[in-house]
Amino acid sequence: TSSEKRFFKKFVARNFTEGTSNYVKLFDAVNAQKEYDEQKILTGEKYIGQLPKLKNYLYDLILKSLESYHYSMDKDSELKSTLHRVKILFEKGLYGKCREILSKAKKIAYQYDKYSHIIEIIKWNIKIAGENVEDCNSLNQLFVERQQIIECIKRIDEYAVLFFRMRTLYLKKGVDLRAEGLSEQYEEIMRHPLLADEKQPCTYEEKLHYLKTHIHFCSITRNMRHSYLYSQKLVELIASQPNRIYEERADYVTSLNNLVLAASSIMKPDKTQEVFDKLQKAVIRFPSERHRIILGYNAMLNMYMKKGLFSEGRLYALEAEELLREYEEKIPAPVKIVLLYNLTRIYFIT
Repeated sequence: TSSEKRFFKKFVARNFTEGTSNYVKLFDAVNAQKEYDEQKILTGEKYIGQLPKLKNYLYDLILKSLESYHYSMDKDSELKSTLHRVKILFEKGLYGKCREILSKAKKIAYQYDKYSHIIEIIKWNIKIAGENVEDCNSLNQLFVERQQIIECIKRIDEYAVLFFRMRTLYLKKGVDLRAEGLSEQYEEIMRHPLLADEKQPCTYEEKLHYLKTHIHFCSITRNMRHSYLYSQKLVELIASQPNRIYEERADYVTSLNNLVLAASSIMKPDKTQEVFDKLQKAVIRFPSERHRIILGYNAMLNMYMKKGLFSEGRLYALEAEELLREYEEKIPAPVKIVLLYNLTRIYFIT
């Protein structure tokens, strides 16, 4: 993104003051091209004598820059770094400092449901307790806590498996429920006891997978009223924890897409427009998710055609066509087919 590119320049200037000018020149040369053309770069500057070496070093610099850029927003990276510090302090025998850092890290890990990191934090707490007789009394509590987290991870995985079974079946077999046995395969997933009651999922991630699975099934069976209700609940769930939206940005954008699609299908034009406006703001905030808005454009085109507002719909068609050209490789085939069909209809009529 533009902000990542600006940060790269500052990152290199701040951390690598000597011997990097050629790498920055190469970065600028590549960035200036709409499509990568190595031959033009090779004939452009004398510094390109060792292009393979320059490319490899530039690649490493960009990754280091991106790692630094996203560090403050990526809790996984933050916790990994924290645990690395604990390892260093432990080796120096500074157990008090270790406990202090681990206490802060555990609060963050629980806040963001980073269960694998919680397991690692507990492991370090157990290790530190083993070095101090006074801490031994806390060992039993730590082992109980670890077992509880393991059970929690297991339950989240069970919900995740159900969602990915549904998604995999959709991607492999599609939505033609007339196909022999396909409807039964979808129904068999939905009969699982974990999907029977909305009160069953407890943690954030369990609720996330539960709602995503139901939305997928409702969309496949064209039960758009229920899809609308589940989609609204999913958007509310993610929005209820704004400090997590960055990490859940793909799910957040997808949930807004699903809500736009469901709202347009049951002819709620005001709600459709309201959510689509949120969707546009979300992809501006998260440029890496911009390709996902195509689904929202499909919904808008469909709604305007149903209302007979073809001229207004054409404006969305032009924007959608531009996005299709830019992100064609990232857009799933079923979504692309529906979009092309909608574009053909609206251009033919107007």
